[in-house]
Amino acid sequence: MTFTKTRSLSIAALLSLGLLASCSSSDSSEATSTTAAPQARISAPSTTELTTTTTSTIALPASNCAGTEESLTEFVGEPLGFFVCDTEWASYMTKDYAQTCENCESVTIAHLDNGTWKEIGNFNQYSSLSPGQVSSKISKMSLCAIWSTNRSSEFAAKTGCTPDN
Repeated sequence: MTFTKTRSLSIAALLSLGLLASCSSSDSSEATSTTAAPQARISAPSTTELTTTTTSTIALPASNCAGTEESLTEFVGEPLGFFVCDTEWASYMTKDYAQTCENCESVTIAHLDNGTWKEIGNFNQYSSLSPGQVSSKISKMSLCAIWSTNRSSEFAAKTGCTPDN
């Protein structure tokens, strides 16, 4: 084995050990509630940025949303627990619902029409969706971006979305 390959393998092994050690921390300050709601704030793909947490690096799509989370929050009348947007389409859950529901099945889809958000409806986040079930105006690409279930390994072949890794 060449020196470069040996060095690369050694570095990879050290990084793996460091990551494993940080994941197995027993610090009680890192404890989380079992009822914590999802806190995603991403927009649909155009390019990718990396966001780093204490234990992992997660690729998040760059924003291409025509509206803002703030304008949707104003329309809804309460803070959002999560917000995912692509062009003029968004899926969201209110913070109050996200913090009080047990399995949080209901996710709302909204459409930005002439600068104003309009609620399209509530959908079960554990089910895949087709554009026909949501609106004749939504593209398959936007629905793939805002509806994570469509990108799951279980439904990606059926929906035609690129699966999440």
